[in-house]
Amino acid sequence: MSEIEIRYQQALQHHRAGDQVAAREGYLAVLQDEPDHARALHRLGNLDMRNGDLDSAERLIRRAIQSDPQLAGACNSLGNVLAAQGKYKQAIEAYRAELQQRPDFAVAHHQIGQLFMQLGRLDDALRAVQKSIFHAPEFAAAYNTLGRIYNNRGELAEAAQALRRCLQFDPDNTEARYNLAHVLRRQGDTARAAELVAEVLATEPDHANAHRLRGQLALERGDSEAALSAFNRTLELVPGDGIALYSLGVIYQRRAVYERAIAYFEQATTKLPDYADAWCNLGSSLRAVGQLEPAETAFRKALTHQQRHPEALSGLAGVLEMLGRQDESLALLQPHIEAGSAPPQLAVVYATALQRLERSDEAIELLSTTLANNPESFDRMVLHFKLGELHDRRREFEQAFGHFEAANRLCRTDFDPDNHRQLGDRIVSA
Repeated sequence: MSEIEIRYQQALQHHRAGDQVAAREGYLAVLQDEPDHARALHRLGNLDMRNGDLDSAERLIRRAIQSDPQLAGACNSLGNVLAAQGKYKQAIEAYRAELQQRPDFAVAHHQIGQLFMQLGRLDDALRAVQKSIFHAPEFAAAYNTLGRIYNNRGELAEAAQALRRCLQFDPDNTEARYNLAHVLRRQGDTARAAELVAEVLATEPDHANAHRLRGQLALERGDSEAALSAFNRTLELVPGDGIALYSLGVIYQRRAVYERAIAYFEQATTKLPDYADAWCNLGSSLRAVGQLEPAETAFRKALTHQQRHPEALSGLAGVLEMLGRQDESLALLQPHIEAGSAPPQLAVVYATALQRLERSDEAIELLSTTLANNPESFDRMVLHFKLGELHDRRREFEQAFGHFEAANRLCRTDFDPDNHRQLGDRIVSA
């Protein structure tokens, strides 16, 4: 063994023992005598990556590959550095270069899958992770990623199966347990989801995502105090978390504490500027306190991000109607009404505008047709109330009484005030 090889092996031993200072000194000593020593360049690059000096790490690892294109693991390390820099497409190419040397290297297949998922290319991500599992059937992390991919594809049963498989091979995998809780919540198994969240927090009390999910579960079961606690804890751990800010806005909007709701929704829209629901609920809260022009702006913002957002459409139309701009309100909703695609809340707002223009015959016909096509109890209740109001104003008391009675019957038997808001002010859950 040459003197340089002896010094390299000594540096490598320091590296493996966690003594980064001695390892760095050893690698630099090797490179002083042999500047193109590929393994020393590679290891030194890995040290720089671990310490956050990504530019230096990239330069060193590229030099290592240039010196020895067949150096095992070097292209994989380059992929790791490029991925950490956000250069996902270049990182994928680096991992593929590693796979040309080692086609069965499961880790590289897995890394490619993770990056494709970040790029939103879920089919490519799925194929890559499946290859990883083919080459390493007990690779727990790959099953966790597979579960996330299936979740993002909306294939929840497959997601849950993959995450349970991960936990079978790695029972202490906190992220897989959290991800499984997330999937179970989407499947409607909120009780088991809450149990898993509690398990995560027992192991990692500062797991911000778990606190956020704890808040979402509490919000859905109507426990606003628990939700407040969870979302505030999330913000302590991750200041400016957009979902937590939005969810706090939802809580205060439900409590009719609109000024606080507005403050949270405004912060949420700065963190989640493309989130139509946040803009829509901001508009609803602004409208509730009489700030109609800002409400109009917020609803229009929501519609720039989701053109057919039903609550934003009905909210904007309602604000325009309140501002005395009935013609604009009708023009906004008319294409949806004529296409027969308008949900009940749009039909109610449109009918209200028609009523103000003394076109109650058209309003009654529209609502009657909408009522016949909507089996959901809450929608039918609101439609009956509006039809009752229209007939009452026309002094058609018998018809009005029939609709009011039907609405009250639905309200008594099916309407849950904790889960439903007044039409036009429905809150979109986090």
